[in-house]
Amino acid sequence: MPTSTPYSAWIDSLSFLLLTRSDAVVPQDHRVGVSGACAPLQHFRDRNYGSHVMTIDLLRLHTRQLSACRRCHSAGFPVAGFPVSPARSEDIPTLLSRKARILVVGQAPGRTEATGTQPFIGAAGRTLFTWFARAGIDEAGLRSSALIVAVTRCYPGPSATGRGDRVPTRIEASLCRPWLEHERSLLRPSLIIPIGQLAIHAMTGRTVLSEVIGTTIDSGGTTCIPLPHPSGASAWTYGLGNRDRLEAALHLISEWWNDNVGAESPSGSAVTCSDNPEGRSTR
Repeated sequence: MPTSTPYSAWIDSLSFLLLTRSDAVVPQDHRVGVSGACAPLQHFRDRNYGSHVMTIDLLRLHTRQLSACRRCHSAGFPVAGFPVSPARSEDIPTLLSRKARILVVGQAPGRTEATGTQPFIGAAGRTLFTWFARAGIDEAGLRSSALIVAVTRCYPGPSATGRGDRVPTRIEASLCRPWLEHERSLLRPSLIIPIGQLAIHAMTGRTVLSEVIGTTIDSGGTTCIPLPHPSGASAWTYGLGNRDRLEAALHLISEWWNDNVGAESPSGSAVTCSDNPEGRSTR
């Protein structure tokens, strides 16, 4: 008697065409159908495929295929290591169970992240989570509510100047863009937090940090609150008025968190963003 196709194999067939093509991009709020063409999410709900379970499996498949990506290597760019996963497999169900989801977009993994299992685990990550703590959000709370991704996914190598890491090129960002688009499509975030100029430009089209830090921007119908890059190589936060802009951005994030994540779960409640200068990062 013929046996049915295993569910995991069927899920793989849904995304194979998308994720193995370097030029494939998934429009927001769409998912790949059996034929490989984009089909609205509602199509899957109407056919009782169990959209939540399917999204978990598709995101897990996404992380597996991302780990095998070698596009920038093949194009000759001096990237090192392997792509950094945006989430651990065991954390994905908790993340997708939340009604208010956050997409955090960085620039690229650093040297430490390239050898680890999570984004922002190095010095820049420590500064970033110090900032979020001032908004009343601890690291565990953010990681359970956010998919933390980047414009490019492999460590780009050191800067030729010897200060910080090399900034990825537009071509590298373009090669990695399908991964970002697919993650946004699967997550359907309520809030996007782009970190640093490269990520801010990728998500909003804006490039002048002093014009966007401390403001809320619409990014394709999603609330977007930009932050500067927390790298020690960046001097932006020391510029005139920029610390106040950073504090304003953290206050906006704190308010959003209290209104959304805090309301969803008592344990996720945040406090008002602190005005205490002693709580500020001095990097």
